[in-house]
Amino acid sequence: MKFSTATIVATLFLVNHKTEAFVPASPSTQSHVSARTSTELNLFGLFKGAGTTKVKASEAAAKVVAPADATVLPTPTEEYVRSLFKLWNDALASEDPRLVAKRFAKNAVLLPTVSDVPRTDYEGIEEYFETFLKLKPLGEILQSNVHVGPGWAQDVGIYEFNMRATGKKVKARYSFVYIYEDDQWKVLHQHSSQMPEEVTPNDAPKLTKEQVANLFHLWNDALDTFDPEAVANRYTKKAVLLPTVSDIPRTTPEEIKDYFTLFLKSKPRGKILQSFVQFGPNWAKDVGTYEFTLRGDNNKIVRARYTFIYRFEDGQWKISHQHSSQMPEELMAAAAACQLQQATEKSEEQQIDDAKVLASKAVEVEEQGESKTQSQKKGSKTRALLDKLGL
Repeated sequence: MKFSTATIVATLFLVNHKTEAFVPASPSTQSHVSARTSTELNLFGLFKGAGTTKVKASEAAAKVVAPADATVLPTPTEEYVRSLFKLWNDALASEDPRLVAKRFAKNAVLLPTVSDVPRTDYEGIEEYFETFLKLKPLGEILQSNVHVGPGWAQDVGIYEFNMRATGKKVKARYSFVYIYEDDQWKVLHQHSSQMPEEVTPNDAPKLTKEQVANLFHLWNDALDTFDPEAVANRYTKKAVLLPTVSDIPRTTPEEIKDYFTLFLKSKPRGKILQSFVQFGPNWAKDVGTYEFTLRGDNNKIVRARYTFIYRFEDGQWKISHQHSSQMPEELMAAAAACQLQQATEKSEEQQIDDAKVLASKAVEVEEQGESKTQSQKKGSKTRALLDKLGL
């Protein structure tokens, strides 16, 4: 069979156009648009090499294999998949929950970081981010593992959020599954969970030994205000105080405040002498010895033993229990000295009583002596008179 020159040219023209019909638009076949921000990424430069080097239509076609009767789905590069996180992160930075929710596909499922409830529709996802965005979160990928395929991509790893509203940083594990929907890549599934080894009850931050020891200074500084309410505020709502100079356990904020109303009159200033610290999730313990300088009592020094138990409550570490007792050896020595003083005072009193008795007897003897002398003198005069009368 012979073909005319015109037939051959027409056939070649149709073949070339038919091949290009299966190739999604690439940066080399689209009009050039400069990306000014991460949200202006070229959503159509999805083939291997897109975004870094220009890919010819023929090269792109060689990387996509699909049946002639199927729609060819784009396969993104690993770099491009990682850049999709920036789109989601920029939506967070807008602080608009609607923009964040629009980053998710129509049938998306969100298992969020700080909610037990799966979110399976636009309204549920938007509602979650209304609360989450109040923390002003800004994310950063720390570790990423990407897998790609035609029309889908997976990015799993570890990210960290800077909660700009509180200054707190939170690490978490993440899974993103993306699909190509309505000519753009969207989140089909996101699963986010806090690092299990860092999770603590009541969202309490982890402490170091030094941080636990430094909690004493918050209490000591409260003492220095001479304000009993400021000291009482350092205790949890259900704290128990066994104070140094009172027999009565204090189990309510009002009772704790009442104790410090009296104690602060001595203007105490504490200092740790010996400290033994232990801590775990949502609790810490500091036990040892301290001393107080009582500036309102001629700078008298009082040493004591202490136990502080701390719990995380209302966003800060507070005292759940304090037990303070005077040093027992010093207390016993003071008691012995008191008893000796009492004995000495008793002895002195006894000596005074004995002296009084002796003095009383001396007076009595003297009085008796004077009476006898006067009687003798009177008897002598009588005898002399009788002698004169010759009787």
